[in-house]
Amino acid sequence: LDFIASHVAASSRIVVVAGAGISTSAGIPDFRSRSGAYGQFGRSVFSLNMHQDRDVRARFCLFVSQMKRLADKAVPTATHGLICKLHLRKQLLRVYNQNIDGLEDKEALLKSGHDLGETNVKLHGQLSVLACNLCHHEAEFDAAHLEILEGGSFPPCVSCVLREEARARDGRRPHRTGVLVPSIVLYDEPHPRANEIRKIKIRDIRNHPDMVIILGTSLHVRGVKGVVLEFAREIHSKAPRTDRLPPRVVYVNLTPPPKVLESSIDYWVQGSADQWSQH
Repeated sequence: LDFIASHVAASSRIVVVAGAGISTSAGIPDFRSRSGAYGQFGRSVFSLNMHQDRDVRARFCLFVSQMKRLADKAVPTATHGLICKLHLRKQLLRVYNQNIDGLEDKEALLKSGHDLGETNVKLHGQLSVLACNLCHHEAEFDAAHLEILEGGSFPPCVSCVLREEARARDGRRPHRTGVLVPSIVLYDEPHPRANEIRKIKIRDIRNHPDMVIILGTSLHVRGVKGVVLEFAREIHSKAPRTDRLPPRVVYVNLTPPPKVLESSIDYWVQGSADQWSQH
């Protein structure tokens, strides 16, 4: 562990790939464990098709409202503290983040008064913003929205409502109005920032990262697995092979990495992200 820590301290272009395991100690449930979101709400809730079924849609609204309440009261973990420390020390090239809770930005705001900004790439979106499914108007997730979601429905889009009121005053025919849904990416749904994220990843690879740290994720999501493979390939293409492999790609998780990634990972630290971050 000391050997790995010394390389973290000496690195200047670190890429972090983060998953739900960095937030569980803050009271945010993961997805795949027995007590996780899949077990509690059902996997179908997180599919784009959930909009077609009233009961599934109501469960999704309940999930969102519970997650928002948990995220609002949660205190960032030691792992969020480490990410923020790397950012403040200008060692952090990028965080590719699967979480929607926003705790890493909360930690950065506490430490510096600024969030991580574009350094923090939100691969699955963010819970703090709602967006209209028709006009794409965005609104900050507030208490009024939360109350409606807890009732099993999506809040109406105020922008659409105001537009229709204006059309009615002018005597024009009505159009459909939208609802506000969380800005999170569901299964089978294309990422709205996919092209932008791809360009960021290409730019980061060209900037020659010197370390990848994978924290609290089992890497089951295909796209995230691909991100790790690309960065590992770039780093190892320029790294001399030695008897004692330098820790350039480090995987920190309770469970082992997927077999397809075993040859790309230099060290597996078997433990929680918080335990390792506090080392």
